[in-house]
Amino acid sequence: MITFDDTSKTFHISSLHSSMLITILPSNHLGQLYYGNRLQEPINTSRFTLKHPLETGSQIAYSKVDKTFSLNTTLLEYSTFGKGDYRSPALDIRFQDGSRLMDFHYLHHEILDAKPMFDSMPQTFDSSGNHSKSLIISLKDQVHGVLLHLHYTVYPQIDVITKRVVVSNVSEEVIQIEKVMSLQQDLPESSFELVSFDGTWIRERHPNSRDLSPGIFTIDSKKGVSSSDHNPFVILKRKHTNEEFGEAFGFSLLW
Repeated sequence: MITFDDTSKTFHISSLHSSMLITILPSNHLGQLYYGNRLQEPINTSRFTLKHPLETGSQIAYSKVDKTFSLNTTLLEYSTFGKGDYRSPALDIRFQDGSRLMDFHYLHHEILDAKPMFDSMPQTFDSSGNHSKSLIISLKDQVHGVLLHLHYTVYPQIDVITKRVVVSNVSEEVIQIEKVMSLQQDLPESSFELVSFDGTWIRERHPNSRDLSPGIFTIDSKKGVSSSDHNPFVILKRKHTNEEFGEAFGFSLLW
């Protein structure tokens, strides 16, 4: 199920047991409010909004209009380079003048009763019938005019939400895409363990757990395929979560 509340400017993507809330911020950026157990509508979105009553030290205010608002202290749906946002960007584009600055604002959205298919691309599909719902949110870069389309599809019967990112260069200049990520997941706190599944030939997918801590943790393969060494799947779970009880989030890359 996918709904949009025009009053709060919030999208609600819900599966059988989970909910995701995405909002259009007053700055016109796309923010992430919530991802977790399913919420029942109507939803008071104000209780999920992180607010700073004062200007935050060691941060860069996005505009003079509201000096309490900084992209770096806001849960965002998709981060890009600059503007006081110090995350490792989900999208990194180098333009002809050598700059990398982008500032994507909400443009429009579309809710569909099925999942758009992409020829010759790895993807999920609905084999059980027309039960999936999709949302496409389009953003426009205020600097160079590049378009960013965020695709979401929910499979309510199996508790899965998929994401896909499409970059459209509608400008008149040649651009070089340095990095584009299909998912950015901002969470309000970090008391999780990260579980990866590593191994080698005939000894695949051995679970390895470590505390989620500051810094960058990378799982990749230099073979051009995921291989038996590093499976492109991770779990964020609470310390005492097991296979029968507890909170856990699974993320899998299809490629």
